Amino acid sequence: MINDNINPISQGAVPVKNVLLAIALVILLGDLANSQIDDSTPPPLNKERMVGEWEAITQLPLPTFLLHLESRLYEPSFLVTKFVGSPSSQVFKLISSEISDGHAKFRFRPVGDGSEEGHDIRDVWLEGIAHGGGNVSVFRAKMWKDGESPPKDAEDILFVKGAWTRDIATASKEAEEIIQEQSRKSSRE
Repeated sequence: MINDNINPISQGAVPVKNVLLAIALVILLGDLANSQIDDSTPPPLNKERMVGEWEAITQLPLPTFLLHLESRLYEPSFLVTKFVGSPSSQVFKLISSEISDGHAKFRFRPVGDGSEEGHDIRDVWLEGIAHGGGNVSVFRAKMWKDGESPPKDAEDILFVKGAWTRDIATASKEAEEIIQEQSRKSSRE
């Protein structure tokens, strides 16, 4: 039982909001400290754990394009590059890969005649580190074209496992609808 004569909260000396904030801060800092101790880099991915859909969006500024990678064990794997807001895209087929202890190197070749769409790329290369744990797996890679070694200006790409860009498109559309509804309500007031 708390003695109200010595409880600064019940006497109003310390606002309850400040006490709750302090408790939340202690819990948060404790969680952060534990995560620094307990959590390490997720385990590296092997060939089997690289199987699945992976997506990345090139870094801004525009023009931006989506990269969609389908990695498979026993069937051909493909990479599609698609410019956002444009019908322009290109399909590449995996022609070689090396995956060992989280280090992955992929070589893709255009499917069909890439020159039909104005593409002059012979090969696309991705090389980087893949880690995964829990619900999230990532592949941090350098991407370049036409050469076994990455040039100094190779693009940094972050692939996340799953078709997550669809979720962003859905959320964007939902946000637009919420704003339209709020605008209709506000105009009636």
